[in-house]
Amino acid sequence: MNEVESIQLQLERIALTLSYNIQDIYWSLDELKNITEILFDITPHNDEAINTWLEQEQFVEDEQGYYKSLNLINKYHDKSLSADAIAFQWPALVKNSSALKFRFYALRNLGKHLQRIKEKLGNVTTLYYQDFTNNACLTFPYFDTNIIPADFNWQEYHACLSINPKNNPDKKIQWTPANIGYAGEGLISIASIPVYKDKTFIGAWSIDVPLQAIHKNTILDTYVPKQINFITVRILSMTLTTVTSKGQVTIPKNIRELLHLYAGDQIEFIFNETDEVILRPVTKKVADVCGGLAKYQLSKPVSVYHVKRNDLIKAVSELMLMPILDFEKQTAVRDFITSSKNSTFDLSDILIAQSAKISDCATTLTFDKKA
Repeated sequence: MNEVESIQLQLERIALTLSYNIQDIYWSLDELKNITEILFDITPHNDEAINTWLEQEQFVEDEQGYYKSLNLINKYHDKSLSADAIAFQWPALVKNSSALKFRFYALRNLGKHLQRIKEKLGNVTTLYYQDFTNNACLTFPYFDTNIIPADFNWQEYHACLSINPKNNPDKKIQWTPANIGYAGEGLISIASIPVYKDKTFIGAWSIDVPLQAIHKNTILDTYVPKQINFITVRILSMTLTTVTSKGQVTIPKNIRELLHLYAGDQIEFIFNETDEVILRPVTKKVADVCGGLAKYQLSKPVSVYHVKRNDLIKAVSELMLMPILDFEKQTAVRDFITSSKNSTFDLSDILIAQSAKISDCATTLTFDKKA
């Protein structure tokens, strides 16, 4: 087996591993969502039973403003807490919320199920249900540390924003960009799935996933001389590429499109204070971009219809990368660039349509000059 075949085999194995690990997380989130929605439907809303449970668990307000179980706190500190214990906490200001008390009561026996899921997934750190109605949280495994203040707005938390109905109308599982976890887990991504009751969005299940739990250390194994592996991460995507024995590396297509890189463009490698390497395109000057269109200059003004479509798209893409320029509607321009590559409509019509889209226009009509 030559070097190329060896690397190809490694890439196939890594892709299979990533697929299995991520699919396990998807199955687990789907399972939690389904069980939660079933429990909300079949659990009797019996106020007497709910209040009895709260009394037995000795729910009290702590000094940070959370409503929590004193019974579980004491067992946690004297090390007699069962391995399947769940931490319930919500702001004391809403401790009398009937809807919230019912939902946590319905989920009170979910500990063994959460324990099984965590053991199955391996290195994930935390599983938690966030109730958006009253900024409350159910967490497994149990811990008694208030890392997040009681008045924290969960609805502005990046995991919550990713799955609320406005940003996730299809109710799909969403991942956050990689970030440093609040509880010191290192670099993590949060996978979340929304929970609905009677078509109303009421909360979400989330799993804090350290990136190493997805790709494992074996992704960095080397099999040929001078092979260097690295992962590029952008929101939900990870791309692996390999340095050849000649020191060459191919920048994947999705990365080239993201950075608007074309043949002949220059890139620079920057080492930061944490020993990370940043790949960045060398910023061009406006004159360089305009110079690319110089071949179209005639003795009189030229219509844009005489300029090749790809040349115009490339010029706009490069102008977008220049910090000296400030585009009024950057989102519309970015969407215009993407749509233009997959469409045969006039570029001006595409830009008008994208501008109208971000302005929430239901219908857009355009007219040619002759109309």
